[in-house]
Amino acid sequence: MEQKNIADSVPVQQHNTGNRYLKFKFEHGGILPIDDNPKVNQVLQASSFTGVSLSYGWEIKSSSVYSDVYRKPILGIGFMTSTFNNPVIGAPMSFFGYAEIPFSRRTSRLNFAYNLALGISFHFNPYDDIANPENLMISSGLNAYVQAGVEARYQVSKNWQAGLGIGYKHFSNGAMKKPNAGINLLPIQISAQYKLENALTTKRVRQLLPYKPTFSFDLYTSSGLKQNNPGEELIYKNLAGAFLGYQFSYKYKLGVGFDLTYSSGGIHRVSGDESAFEKNFSYGIYAGWEWYITDRLYMPINIGIYLHHQIQNSETTIFYERLGVRYLFFNRHLFVGPSLKAHAGTADFIELNVGWTFHHDKNNYKQ
Repeated sequence: MEQKNIADSVPVQQHNTGNRYLKFKFEHGGILPIDDNPKVNQVLQASSFTGVSLSYGWEIKSSSVYSDVYRKPILGIGFMTSTFNNPVIGAPMSFFGYAEIPFSRRTSRLNFAYNLALGISFHFNPYDDIANPENLMISSGLNAYVQAGVEARYQVSKNWQAGLGIGYKHFSNGAMKKPNAGINLLPIQISAQYKLENALTTKRVRQLLPYKPTFSFDLYTSSGLKQNNPGEELIYKNLAGAFLGYQFSYKYKLGVGFDLTYSSGGIHRVSGDESAFEKNFSYGIYAGWEWYITDRLYMPINIGIYLHHQIQNSETTIFYERLGVRYLFFNRHLFVGPSLKAHAGTADFIELNVGWTFHHDKNNYKQ
């Protein structure tokens, strides 16, 4: 009788949809002062931050190489309600998306992770020169919300996990409307997380295939609005650019790029004998680093230097920075996402990007 090979009857690899979680978080304290702005700091010192949030998260599918690259990371969405216990600021609420990544593979009940979140916030009491002139931090009803934190997590039982962490938070409108000093926080965070389901898992060690380095070329455009000073007309910003990248690992890509930015009204705002093009446009080159959280979700970080710029268009330094998040569609060619352009850490404008990346990527991201 023919003997059946046991390797033919036992699955070599089983994939699952990943565990799913509900997480409750309580945060308190940590309002940071704004440098050289005593009027703002006076309001902040009279305030006290408290926030609670509820989020829903899911592990990246184990069939994705990024489940192993980042040691079963969690992506998710959430809602936060908060108060500054000060009617000048209001009681903001936020919707956000987040990523939570362990520092190491779990080998005991205690483990550590870092997290990033990006979203929108509302329900502030914004600046009004008559009704609320003290709020020099927030002047718009809709604002950006950003967080980065670290957390110690302890597995209390099969389904419950407790956490203690600290996280930097930032609220602002990215200079879309002035005044916009923004609000920075560093609160203590206490959390409780419940595992909704125990997905099928297998104890296996997967050897990741070596990454095949890939060149790419991006063409993109972005648009945004900004205000130089309170009460002035909004300036429309439109940017076109190109980026040549070299991805050398599952996580990282490096490259160089070129930006051309149009600022509406420059011909009337900028003094001197320069041409209309020189008053309305700026351009520069930059070094870019892209951090891939999955094969489609990534964060671009740019540091650039202007070859031509105008201080009257709020391009206040020769150097500029960009931080954003983007998502790839259509076989990882079309990308969209928001980013913040800044000068020495001061917001220039929030831009919405759309572009196309040309590549011939031979890597398999599902193994």
